[in-house]
Amino acid sequence: MRKGMGGKFAHSAIAQDSMNLCNSDLMGAAMKRVLQYSAVLGVVAVGCSPFPTATSPPTETSVPVDSAIPEATTTVVPSTVERSILSVAPIGPASEEDADSSTAPSSTSFDEWRSWPKDAASLATELSEIELSIRQLDGVERTADELAPIGRRQQLLYRLLDNNRAWVDEVLAAADSRVTSAVELNWTARNALSALVQSEGVHDTLPAWHIIEPEPADRLLSLYKAAEAETGVPWTYLAAINLIETRTGRITGVSSAGAVGPMQFLPTTWAECCEGDPTDPADAIPGAATYLVVRGGPEDMAKAVRGYNNSGYYVDAVTAVSSVLAADEDAYFAFHAWEVNFLSSAGLLRLPVGYRQETEVDASQWLAENPDRLLLADS
Repeated sequence: MRKGMGGKFAHSAIAQDSMNLCNSDLMGAAMKRVLQYSAVLGVVAVGCSPFPTATSPPTETSVPVDSAIPEATTTVVPSTVERSILSVAPIGPASEEDADSSTAPSSTSFDEWRSWPKDAASLATELSEIELSIRQLDGVERTADELAPIGRRQQLLYRLLDNNRAWVDEVLAAADSRVTSAVELNWTARNALSALVQSEGVHDTLPAWHIIEPEPADRLLSLYKAAEAETGVPWTYLAAINLIETRTGRITGVSSAGAVGPMQFLPTTWAECCEGDPTDPADAIPGAATYLVVRGGPEDMAKAVRGYNNSGYYVDAVTAVSSVLAADEDAYFAFHAWEVNFLSSAGLLRLPVGYRQETEVDASQWLAENPDRLLLADS
């Protein structure tokens, strides 16, 4: 297990994201949150160099879906929100300070700010390099801290692939055979989350969130695995849900549907199935495992995850991420580094650790006060 993630044990938080509602009967409210907070579904790491877009139009018919992943109940089509990203152009690193602080030690230096691949072949090459590095298949051992910038770069590269769907077949076919499965599964998750975001346009306001440092990866892994030992629910599913729901606990604040905590529980649902504090990961993670058992796990995890959020796309995404983690635990340390960004009418904005709003705030006004947080600007 990797050490050295660093960072102080984060305080428990009332967390919010755009996905989970632990009660399928209230799916309408869950989907409302999905629409309102769509940016979290497609989190993009801090951008720098020009972010290319294929000239050919996106095509869904060429998008492969891993046969092991349960099929969504509706046809996968890019939403208006997702399509809007195809027409934006990125700008440089969020700030000089960000670029300096995120550089890995010189012994395994990694430049997450290098220029972006401009065609399918170069994207396939870099995705292969990234996935090999995460698994230490490139001959270099890395600490979790050294994996963080690689994870952020990984996050953005799959967004780049999402923005250039004409490249999908070529990228998947050209990926290094040692990591083909990982690339395919990560794309499956990215594709499913894009499909989950339905078209109601982007928002003019940013959410009333606090963005905090997540708990260290080793600490979260121990909680996932303890919950698996107690309930039989694979730790990989718990980690996938935590990642998709709140970026491993970075997002805090009560959701518009009233869900709270890093695993996004409605207080009423929590009271029916679980004990302790839903805003405390030490309680929320085993609570999520308990709820998944109630919903059919561990015998039928697809059914259990659908009970957590009644969406085939959500099941696809969680299952794909879980499969990546089951194949190689080191993948978790890269996922743990993924950041929070928000798609607004002002552009795609990075909400860094320290972002703190008690009420919704006008996106354009916030951007004017924080110009270095613009990742993708309207073209």
